[in-house]
Amino acid sequence: SMVISPYLRFLSLDEAKSMLQKSSLNLGTVIYDDEVTDTTTAVIYNQRPAPSLSPSVSYGTHVDIWLTNDYTKIPNDSLPFLHPELVDTSSNATDPTL
Repeated sequence: SMVISPYLRFLSLDEAKSMLQKSSLNLGTVIYDDEVTDTTTAVIYNQRPAPSLSPSVSYGTHVDIWLTNDYTKIPNDSLPFLHPELVDTSSNATDPTL
């Protein structure tokens, strides 16, 4: 059966490990940027498979992650994953302004 691929960007390696564990997924390859000087402060800026809002990956899938110390590399796409309630959905019948 399928699970959601969790949103790992901005997380540390340890945070990602526990998030993957909760999702019944495995950590795949961990790739550090060349300029990473301190691995303890490095955060994830890319992942494969990509994060999903609906179940898209099989249990036990290995998720590869890329880490950096350069926050500008992280795509600013967290909103639908971290704050789905703020995203304007086309069929939100509960919103009286529609």
